[in-house]
Amino acid sequence: METSLYVPPSISMPMAPLVHDAHHTTPRPRNNLAVFVMVTVCLAVLFVGGAALLTVASSRQQVWSKSPTVIQGDIQVKVTGGGMANVPFLDVLGRVQFTSPYFVINPQIKNLSTTRKIDFETWRSSAVLEDNFGNTYSHIGVTPMRNPALLEPAPDLTAIYPGKTFFDSVVFERPVANAQWLHLQLPASHFGGSGYLRFEIRPPYPVAPHTAP
Repeated sequence: METSLYVPPSISMPMAPLVHDAHHTTPRPRNNLAVFVMVTVCLAVLFVGGAALLTVASSRQQVWSKSPTVIQGDIQVKVTGGGMANVPFLDVLGRVQFTSPYFVINPQIKNLSTTRKIDFETWRSSAVLEDNFGNTYSHIGVTPMRNPALLEPAPDLTAIYPGKTFFDSVVFERPVANAQWLHLQLPASHFGGSGYLRFEIRPPYPVAPHTAP
């Protein structure tokens, strides 16, 4: 008697039809968006950094006026003096005394406005004087006499009315004898301006006023 293996009939399972869901979309990778953001940020950083470098470079390219006169807004500043002088001052007893010879610069500040009063603060402690060798000269802590005959010291603050001129006095150490030029820098904020006024002073220097007889 022959025997045979029982083979069950194959069963096919019906497949569910594919249904497209209009509300379901396959999420797209966000790599492109991230790359775009990163590139934008890098370009912005490069732009800001480049602008900052240009600003620093332009600030280093300082222009020094070889003319004794510079005008900013309604203010005209003319540098006079620029020579060695014995500076008169009042001692603690109110007597007129004279210093040893120092280098004195007398800026003339003229108000060119016809309607506006200018408040001015002296440059005695804020002016900067340098030479072509890189020497920087210190201020001399003395308040010069505006009018020794009247025992009138120079003021720290003053009002310059329209059309009027004020004479300031800035006293420095003696420059070295063989300096080719001196650079004088005056902050314009002392008369309400902006930035700095820069003068190039070359020898021979005239004798400054108020020299002792």
